[in-house]
Amino acid sequence: MSKYNYKEIASRFVYQDGSLIRRCNIGNQKKGSIAGYLTKKGYRVVKINQASCLEHIVIWVLLKKRLPTGEIDHINRIKHDNRIENLRDVSKSVNSINRAASDIDSVDILETNKGAILKITRKGRVIQRKFQSKEKARFAAKKMEVR
Repeated sequence: MSKYNYKEIASRFVYQDGSLIRRCNIGNQKKGSIAGYLTKKGYRVVKINQASCLEHIVIWVLLKKRLPTGEIDHINRIKHDNRIENLRDVSKSVNSINRAASDIDSVDILETNKGAILKITRKGRVIQRKFQSKEKARFAAKKMEVR
């Protein structure tokens, strides 16, 4: 069973403004207190049955009632901002590009006879991703909030 089990999460936590609030006392943690702690890498973590779980994934599962299909991305790039409106389910490639979107120099979409190529230049380095159509490439660029 996944450590991100909806029933287990829903029995332990309530979501409130980007935080998980405890439904019951567990050890020295009191009902109504904010669950979790901040890691050195800047993510919030909560414990579920002695397993460390990333809070943004726990919140996603609690509110969407399903695991993400890809990775959970923090839209504003603030790793501990777990408000649901700041979280989105994206592919690994979109998430990796978004990690450093503030360093992006340019974005180009090149049409080909087989679709389109999204070309991103960041710090002089070029990253390319192939898409089936220009519209899908444009959609991916918008999802990364690159203008």
